[in-house]
Order: sequence, then structure tokens, then C-alpha cells
Amino acid sequence: MEKDWEIEYMYLKDVRLNYDWTHPKFLVDWLLESNFHVLLCQGIHNGMFGSWKPNDCQQEILRLQNHPGFPNGLHLQDPVLNADKFEYLCAVANLCLPSFKFPLFQNNTKVNEVMESLQQFLVTYKAYDFNGPHDFIIKAPFVQNQQGFLMKYFGTYAEFIKLLHGIYTKANPNINKNNVLSIDVFPYLIIQPRIGTKQESKVILWNGQAQFVCGSSKGLKQLKGEKELMDFAESACKQLNNRTNKAFLSDGITRVDLFCTKDGNLIVNEFESLDANYSSTESNQSKTAQLIQQYYVDILSKLINS
Repeated sequence: MEKDWEIEYMYLKDVRLNYDWTHPKFLVDWLLESNFHVLLCQGIHNGMFGSWKPNDCQQEILRLQNHPGFPNGLHLQDPVLNADKFEYLCAVANLCLPSFKFPLFQNNTKVNEVMESLQQFLVTYKAYDFNGPHDFIIKAPFVQNQQGFLMKYFGTYAEFIKLLHGIYTKANPNINKNNVLSIDVFPYLIIQPRIGTKQESKVILWNGQAQFVCGSSKGLKQLKGEKELMDFAESACKQLNNRTNKAFLSDGITRVDLFCTKDGNLIVNEFESLDANYSSTESNQSKTAQLIQQYYVDILSKLINS
């Protein structure tokens, strides 16, 4: 006898407007009441800054580990899915910019040691690739397109301390809630040396195979060639998959954003998955949209028939 299925779905705006859901546990509880779950975006923190903390989301989503659905199991620890940027930067450190993890302390534990390490990092990587007044950049994990944290630039340790004071004392205007500090949301920040050129290429992969280059700077594409960009992106995804013990969810859409240093070396700036923006030519958009649609149809079919 065939089952009658009732599929419920919720958009991000619906989650935000559910004011009773003051913690991600309520969303996960709702998902656990179902026969199976399907998530269509990177992490359940996506766009919830000021309402939920990313760390809370990471902990709660692990409760879906043994629940039928997508993603579950080991994939719930995928650093790209969770947008835990420093984790995947560490996993493929040889292919990325040097990165320093700066914890946003709520107490005085190991502050002096971190500050000393940071000063050494700044000395080591000053003018690493960018020769200008602001050699370093501050980023936050768990954000896409700076939604939740606007990138900041500095050149000296003193300038960093000044920016840090603002991070600790001023409300973050990029968070969807009034009077919320960055330290109330983010457990750490990422400090990296800047790249001298703003030329960036974004490579779209499907099931680990590069499909096309989108949002590409013509200069970088001409300098390195499309094949080299695509080969590098494939290699980066393969390495990330191996070094996360296959937690990295690489069988759907992945976007790898690439920079090139002044020495001509390609480096990974960022990984995106699931809801990655894949805009390119109309034909590539259509092709990728069809792949994504079929991907989720297959997932739903397997879950319904299991």
C-alpha cells in the first residue's frame, strides 16, 4: 500500500518571523518530528544573525545525525556546509592564504599568548602580496557576501587594536537586530594578508567535476587559462574531501573562489555549497539549475521510497 506524504517546507523568512523560536533547537525539534528532513542551504544559521548564534546552530544540527534525511551523518560536520571558514582553511592550508584565528574572548584566558602570536603573524606576513597602507583584512566565519559582518582592513597592530575596540563596544550594523555586538554572535575572527590584485575567478563544480568559470575577472582567466583554473578547483575539492574524512559534501554543487598572488600562484579564497551563487551565461545557468533540480528530486525520491 502506497503512503500518502505531506511535505512541509519553511523559508528563511518564515523561520525569522517565528518569534517563539528563540533558539535553533526549536527548528531542529520541528525537523525531528518529521519522517525525514531536507535542508537546501548552508547551515541553519544562514541569515539568522542576531537571533541565533552560529555555534548554537552547529551544536543543534548535530542532533539530525541519525535522522533520515539530507544532510545527515558525517556530512553535518562538513565545514563548508557549516560555513566554518577557518576549519576548511586549515584543512587545505597549503592552497589558501595564511590565516590567523582570533578568538573573541569572553574572559581573559590566554589573551596575552594570542596577542603575541598575532603580532608575530603580522610581522611575518606584512606585504605578503599587497604593498599598501592596509596589508591585512579581517573576516568573520559563517557569513556570505558580508551579510552579518563587513570586512575590515588594517596595516599595523595599533590599527587592529582600534578596530577590535569597536568590535567589542559598538553594535554591528550588518546584523539583522538592533544593539547586537559582533562578540555576541561570532566566536572568532579570521585575519589574513591581503591580495594585491582584486582579480577573482569562481569555478562551479558538480560532483567534484568543474563545469565552468563564472563571475570571472577576464585578466585572471586570460593569465591562467580556464583549464588551469578548473583543474586547480577540482584538486582543492578533492583535497578537502580527503582531509575532512569525506565529511565535505562534494556530490552536489560546489563553488570555489580563486585568487592569484603576484608570484602567479593560485589560492583558494572561499568554498560555497548547496546555495552557492552560480550565475554565468544563460546556458550555464540553465544547465546548472537542471542539475540542482534533479539532485533534490533524486534525494526526495530515495527518502520517500526508503
